[in-house]
Amino acid sequence: MRAPVTGLADEVAERVVDSGFWPFYGTPCGILAPLFTAVDLRAGLLPVVREDNAVGLAAGAAPAGRAPVVLMQNSGPGQSVNALASLIVVYGLAMLFAEHAARFAAALRGSVPW
Repeated sequence: MRAPVTGLADEVAERVVDSGFWPFYGTPCGILAPLFTAVDLRAGLLPVVREDNAVGLAAGAAPAGRAPVVLMQNSGPGQSVNALASLIVVYGLAMLFAEHAARFAAALRGSVPW
């Protein structure tokens, strides 16, 4: 049974999961809590204590044929600069990053044809 779509976080989670993204990694964050819950209900969320660790785990999923997603709080990109520059960029790994649910949804609506 699918979780009902009731709000923006649910809509974003539904579309991302339906587009084939998985696994989902993230550092617990109050701002992203609705999105974390919606993703966890649909596909499972693997909580990680640091954003750079989430990037590292996602980096392992990408060459295995997965389309990983890293959900970050606002300070996440700064915390992950080294992992991004020395791992993701160097090896050209693909993954989706979400820093804030509202910006994430706007980006999806503007770039993915549903």
